[in-house]
Amino acid sequence: MERKVALVTGAGVRLGQAVAAALAREGYDLLLHVHRSEPEALAGRVETVRADLSRREGVRELVQEALTRFGRLDLLVNNAALFWPSPLERALDDWDRFRGLNLEAPLGLAVGLAPRLRASGGAIINLADIYGERPLKGHLPYCLSKAGVIMLTRCLALELAPEVRCNAVSPGAALPPAESDPEHERRLVEKIPLARLGGAEAVARAVVFLARAEFVTGQVLQVDGGRTLV
Repeated sequence: MERKVALVTGAGVRLGQAVAAALAREGYDLLLHVHRSEPEALAGRVETVRADLSRREGVRELVQEALTRFGRLDLLVNNAALFWPSPLERALDDWDRFRGLNLEAPLGLAVGLAPRLRASGGAIINLADIYGERPLKGHLPYCLSKAGVIMLTRCLALELAPEVRCNAVSPGAALPPAESDPEHERRLVEKIPLARLGGAEAVARAVVFLARAEFVTGQVLQVDGGRTLV
């Protein structure tokens, strides 16, 4: 049988890297999008594309590469995103950047790649965030962009049915920010009913689950250790 093909954006670091590795273990051939980072070596056929998805031209370039590299596409994982704090007085200035990469890029890729995904009966999985449903103080543009990703997921599930499924994984405390300190992590864990951080692998396994779940669409799977319960 012909191997399935997945496109993962932001695949060079953190969650994207873990998702790419999990899909390689599932037997996917991979088209990995990176911006400045380098993806790790993985088994199977793996190709890399560099593009700046904060620009519409970069999104169009990635669509063209995805249409030509493998001849098919079974799974699109929209993972690439920006995250940083935004004081209220800077929110409007930051919003354009968050909107461009976190929200417009997944929309542009879904629209551009819809014909190829329809042909394969494929799926889209968006990386959302629990802060797309509950606010995080000092991060207004980021939260707003991830709320948009959640609604985008539900809209695409309707627009692309019945051929293409679209779901989202909504991480909570999976990987703390690179600059966080042990005390910050301790306080974070205290707020999680399962009393631990999930790690990138927990998110990657959720992506694999949704890629397999043939009768699930329009859903947002929270991978947060129960964080949103309290």
